[in-house]
Amino acid sequence: GMLQEAEQKKIPLNTQLEKLGKWIGIGVIFLCAVVFIATYLKGGNFLETALFSIALAVAAVPEGLPAIATISFALGVQKMAKKHALIRKLPSVETLGSTTVICTDKTGTLTMNEMTVRKIYCPSEIIDVGGIGYSGEGSFSSKPNGIEMLLKAGMLCNNAALQGQTAIGDPTEAALIVSAMKSGLRREDIEKEFPRTNEIPFSSERKMMTTLHRDGKSTTAFSKGSPETILQKCTKTLYRGRIRPLTRVEKNEIMKINESFAKDALRVLAFAFKPVTQKDSAEKEMIFIGLQAMIDPPRMEAREALLKCEDAGIRVVMITGDQLLTAEAIAREIGIKGKAVSGEELEKMNEKELLSASKEVNIYARVSPEHKLRIITALKKAGNIVAMTGDGINDAPALKKADIGIAVGSGTDVAKEASDMVLVNDNFATIVGAVEEGRAIYDNIRKFSAFLLSCNLAEVLIVFIAVMLGMPLPFIAIQILWINLVTDSFPALAMGVDSAGKGIMKKKPRNPKEHIVSGSVAASIIALAIIVTAITLLVYSRFESKTLAFTLLVALELLVPAIIRIGYRAYSLNIWLAGACLLSFALQLAVIYTPLSKVFDTVAPGLQEWGIIAASCIALLVTGIAAEVLIRKSKERAAA
Repeated sequence: GMLQEAEQKKIPLNTQLEKLGKWIGIGVIFLCAVVFIATYLKGGNFLETALFSIALAVAAVPEGLPAIATISFALGVQKMAKKHALIRKLPSVETLGSTTVICTDKTGTLTMNEMTVRKIYCPSEIIDVGGIGYSGEGSFSSKPNGIEMLLKAGMLCNNAALQGQTAIGDPTEAALIVSAMKSGLRREDIEKEFPRTNEIPFSSERKMMTTLHRDGKSTTAFSKGSPETILQKCTKTLYRGRIRPLTRVEKNEIMKINESFAKDALRVLAFAFKPVTQKDSAEKEMIFIGLQAMIDPPRMEAREALLKCEDAGIRVVMITGDQLLTAEAIAREIGIKGKAVSGEELEKMNEKELLSASKEVNIYARVSPEHKLRIITALKKAGNIVAMTGDGINDAPALKKADIGIAVGSGTDVAKEASDMVLVNDNFATIVGAVEEGRAIYDNIRKFSAFLLSCNLAEVLIVFIAVMLGMPLPFIAIQILWINLVTDSFPALAMGVDSAGKGIMKKKPRNPKEHIVSGSVAASIIALAIIVTAITLLVYSRFESKTLAFTLLVALELLVPAIIRIGYRAYSLNIWLAGACLLSFALQLAVIYTPLSKVFDTVAPGLQEWGIIAASCIALLVTGIAAEVLIRKSKERAAA
């Protein structure tokens, strides 16, 4: 039911690019028709003029855009896989770049997921436990009567196992085995003495689990769960080895101790037992044994990643099954600020209250999968693009509902199926890395769109203006097609694998409704097209040499990628791009200096011509870079 409510998503960018191509196509056909009519009326040969106009139309339409975009996505996905993020659905690469909120589980993602019991409460006494990890070495500050029963309960009501020093199963349960081992208990002996006969499994609704064991001729039930759940089911307590009634005052006392543990970022479990005759009565009127509290140390990288998110204008929301105080303590330690809300408080809110709460709450505790779905829905309603992590079967609906569902590698297959991305190493820092990569890919697509569109626009403008001014056509049909083939394809592909520009994670997330050719991109396309057109036409009107105009335009277009990259603060050398431009230029030299020149109707340019080309290139670099910097500055001012 919950899964059906969450719907499918499609690649918005490619539809944008296809639409863009369509509009450009219409505009270009119109201009080419004008060029054809004007040239023909001036007495041009019908067939030649028609051929030229068609060639111009073919050259001017950026048919490669969606294809290169898809290649960029695919290469980006490969890059992310090397950094432990597996993208399952291509559109999510683009969405990652505009993420405004990351909802993350605490355990394993923000923390190490290596539990160690630090404190134990045996009625009337708090005991410190030494040692870290799963080694089984460590001592107790004291061993009151009754601690053995508590440790036994932790070891028996348990489905994890230890292999050497690695936990198999739930790390929380592994920590309980280790704490019992520290007092000299051996699992094999205890399981022989109390063989398990039945189990009432844990669920996030029940918040407890119970196992039944044969104890000589009778049966004993052992339970563990959240302190509030277990205490509700207890009527007696094991006090220094004797069973006696559990008073209201003692219950409050135990909850106070639970709170003090939780404030130290410890995760607290309560334990109880009961001699039983049948399974149905196992969880009623139990005997309270004590508490075990464990720490799950935060990941060091999580802190840095959180700072990066803050710079990048991304909110991080922590969602956890832990109790409120534990959640707040860990959030403080890692650096998540904001209000905290528990599942109970969430239950009482209606949609409207949750919507306003979701704007300031960054910590949700004791959360069930249904709550996750409600939190995501509220955040999306507030206009956020939400990425969300999950691991359990029950997380699937929330993962589907999120703009980007992120399954952790250690999670269930169901969660992975519902997700857009899988974190192989469960690490929060990996998500932030993926967001950065998503932003870089989107920038790259913008870069080569600006490159292709400004060059294509320049080609059409040069011809159109020349015809309007009554000059002879600056190129022949085959030259126009060649420019399109040589200068456009290789450099555009190489721009698709460009590295991220400086400060890419210092910008706010982009608005997903914003068009790929937004204001600043359009400004840059128009500015560069006008500069290239002006330089080419000035030179052509002075020297009226077709070969010069042809080679000059190729040279100028090969400089455009470098200028565009400066607008994105991408100052590092892109080897692929440099190689692509050199290759294109070498091909151009082949056309003018080898027998191919007959086909292309070119004459080998002399020194003077090369001097003019060099001067023109310098003029383009100076004016182009100035234009890019101005556009970037005004964009940054508008953003601020």
